[in-house]
Amino acid sequence: MKACFGLLVLAVVLLLLLLLGSCGEGCEDQQAAAPRATVTSTVTATPSPIGSQIGETVDDVLKRVKQTGLSVGVHDASEQDAKPSGNWMVCFEKVTLSKVAFAAVPPGAPCPSKDGKRIPWPKMPDVKGITYGEAAQMLANAAGRVVLSAAYQDEDAHDQDNESGDYADWKICFQDIKAGRTLDSEPEINLHGVQKGDACPRTLGALQGPHQ
Repeated sequence: MKACFGLLVLAVVLLLLLLLGSCGEGCEDQQAAAPRATVTSTVTATPSPIGSQIGETVDDVLKRVKQTGLSVGVHDASEQDAKPSGNWMVCFEKVTLSKVAFAAVPPGAPCPSKDGKRIPWPKMPDVKGITYGEAAQMLANAAGRVVLSAAYQDEDAHDQDNESGDYADWKICFQDIKAGRTLDSEPEINLHGVQKGDACPRTLGALQGPHQ
């Protein structure tokens, strides 16, 4: 009787071990199938500052800024506080994540040393005695046009910015803008000269030869 009871106990133990062993992979699958907690992160994009616009015209800059959605302001870079036009050039810029501020100068004007300072317009040099070619090159970035005419009334000559090159070696005798004067807004500069080797007349428009 005791032997039979012992065999029964042993059978129950073996059955339990078999049941536990058969649950191995199944239990792992059930654990793996259990839902996992997830976290969703929402990223809010901020406006990216535009690239440097220094040297660009106000019209072009405004078109680019409108595409970014940033607010924009434009003011005079000099101390004059004039209202900038579309063809003004940007000298300074201040960019934040929401706003762009530009400071600009009129076409052809050099940028001031600092926003709100005086525009450093160039001064008219003394070009008397040098050739027209040299004068045109010297004034290229300061004048709207550099025009040459003959200093003698009875001599014919005309050129602009030394375009033809025919009068490059003519000597300058007179200039309509005095040396030292500020060349603001790129003015037209008129020069009067004589052919290479000729003497300048005492007065502009004198006759060449014995009648001068």
